[in-house]
Amino acid sequence: MMLNFFLKRINKKEKGFTLVELIIVMAVIGVLAAVVAPKGLQMIDKSKQTKAIANIKAVKTAAILYYSETGTAATTDANINGYLDNPILGTGAIDGYEYAISSGDLEVTCPTTEDEAKIASTFGINDTTTTDKKVTISLSAS
Repeated sequence: MMLNFFLKRINKKEKGFTLVELIIVMAVIGVLAAVVAPKGLQMIDKSKQTKAIANIKAVKTAAILYYSETGTAATTDANINGYLDNPILGTGAIDGYEYAISSGDLEVTCPTTEDEAKIASTFGINDTTTTDKKVTISLSAS
């Protein structure tokens, strides 16, 4: 029956779309957007977590390099920033994450507790302590 409706329209050589056709197309687009949008937002959040993990690994590598060249542990942001291509320490939030050196450890403040748990699990329970969306990661060479 629906096919006959479309065939009759084509045969009459009418131009344009009916209101019903436009509403159906808008409904289909709305359903697709409702399904795709949340997944897209999840992927953006996951990419921010991945970027934060890469930044932390870069800081850890820079701290080890600093220690191997100077024989002392890095105690300030300035010690490490000189060894990074993109200085991230003490620059404020980057994608919601803040990075700072404190007492020879890297303190990462995460935007959510879920992000905190992901960062903590990535670097293992032995070298992290988590409190209040903050992850403290040891920068010791061992």
